[in-house]
Amino acid sequence: MSALKLLIVNRDVDRPELYAFKALAERGHQIKVIGSNLAERNRKLLAESGIETETIKIKSRISPAAISYLRNEFKKVNYDLVHYFSSRALSNGLIASKGFSHKNIAYRGTSAKWPEHKWILRHLPADPLSRLTYFNPAIDKIMCVSEAVKEYLLLRGVPAVKLCRIYKGHLEEWYSQPAIARSVLGVPEEAFLVIMVANIRPEKGAYILLEAFKKLVNQLPIHLMLLGEIRCRKTARIISSLSLTEKNRVHLPGYVKEVSRYLKTADVSVLPSLAGEGLPKAILESMYCRVPVIT
Repeated sequence: MSALKLLIVNRDVDRPELYAFKALAERGHQIKVIGSNLAERNRKLLAESGIETETIKIKSRISPAAISYLRNEFKKVNYDLVHYFSSRALSNGLIASKGFSHKNIAYRGTSAKWPEHKWILRHLPADPLSRLTYFNPAIDKIMCVSEAVKEYLLLRGVPAVKLCRIYKGHLEEWYSQPAIARSVLGVPEEAFLVIMVANIRPEKGAYILLEAFKKLVNQLPIHLMLLGEIRCRKTARIISSLSLTEKNRVHLPGYVKEVSRYLKTADVSVLPSLAGEGLPKAILESMYCRVPVIT
């Protein structure tokens, strides 16, 4: 197979993407990553494999500055594939790609944001703005992270020939860190610890988990840990209204890098999402850490 010229446009890269890009570069393919919020650590790791990186802020679905920047990039390099990993990158990239011969590849990691009946999905008109992204005829392929995402796009009318399902790979060595001591977390050894790992937005359903916890807290030695930033007002209100006993059993470490250390000290991992999930990383991480999952 001859070497390909690949351009990646994203906010940042996660660990599976990072390893995939490095592996492709080490096999002789020419790769460049453009990120709007690329972490310095990721930039250095990509550079180790000879992958060039640049930063561009994409502030909206139609950004004249981003479109101009991408068109200049397409003029400089005759790319074979351009892979867009966010909706803003996709809409601006598709506009910028007009007149160029490269293939446009999209990534889709979520399904419907809120629950919808299949009949509604088939017959409800698409959001007009979606013509800028996943319903744009300029897309050659959409990489779906799971069968659920692929089925959702099929129901919404995206041609099957444009869809492919590719799982994100994980390595067991990523989760080899030892468990953090419960004493550090303020959790008794005899407690039954429930953990939820997520950026806690409304659709993640953390407030439902909190309501269930409140019904059990006086009956069982249960503790609850919410691992991630809380971006849901309803969840925040419930937390602020907890009784003293309840507050002593709810743990809020916030965002942490070594999630596996916290997962390994839990008895069960819960993800009460209402909708929108593709293949949640929190579930994969829990399974690698051999923690039972309820979702």
